[in-house]
Amino acid sequence: MDSVLEICLSIMSKVGSAIQPKLCKSDFKIVKTSPTDHITWDIDLMVEQLISSELMKSGLNFILVSEDSPLNLFGSSPQYIIILDPIDGTDLIVRGLHGAISSLFVMRHNTNEPVCAVILDIATNQVYFAANSIEGAYCNNKKITPANTELLSHSLVSIYAPKPERLLSLCRYKEFIKKVYRIHNYGGALALAQLANGQIDAVVEMIKGFRNIDFAAGFYIAERAGAYIRDLEDKPISIDLDKDKRQKFIAASTRCLYEEIKKSIHSKRL
Repeated sequence: MDSVLEICLSIMSKVGSAIQPKLCKSDFKIVKTSPTDHITWDIDLMVEQLISSELMKSGLNFILVSEDSPLNLFGSSPQYIIILDPIDGTDLIVRGLHGAISSLFVMRHNTNEPVCAVILDIATNQVYFAANSIEGAYCNNKKITPANTELLSHSLVSIYAPKPERLLSLCRYKEFIKKVYRIHNYGGALALAQLANGQIDAVVEMIKGFRNIDFAAGFYIAERAGAYIRDLEDKPISIDLDKDKRQKFIAASTRCLYEEIKKSIHSKRL
């Protein structure tokens, strides 16, 4: 197994061990609130500090791109770019709900070539991962593949629309809503990992676009598993150093399903 992947898997194992005892507690504290109303909780900083510390011990030279911190350089000559989302879904954790993850995505510094990605599903302790050094994608060391769903009318599609403005925007896609079998209202990196595992048939972000930091690890795992992922015009998706760059995309279990979804969302809207 690739040494960088081994490091990332070991780190996520430690994150799981550190965070599991805290899931049954309710004494989480808000550390800061940004001008855009993004809330940072004490558990966010705990996990970020744990992962940062473990990465520094690893001996890797890298640039760290993190949700809650500015860009950081570790080592004089970075070999890697590491995109870290310490916890995506902290608001779920503090309410005792499932769906939060911690993720790492590693790229080569000079080429942006993906190296590996690891996602920890915090509630279930399942670990999804993929790497260029191994074939396919895995969940708890078992190889995973997307479903073979080809029709939107048979598909469970994940879309992130929990806020009123996103939900109202989604309702404008009349043709898509008429055809889809079920909508799973969450999205994000976990949904992409579940797409890779055949639990969800597609993940669609056509409203605002996801930031690189929110979907990079899931995107890579789903793609390595065999999912078809492109932007809304059937062009490849690329991940770079800009953590706040937003991208719209369709990730589907098959090319046929991708085409039907693309056609339905480009149809005349309400």
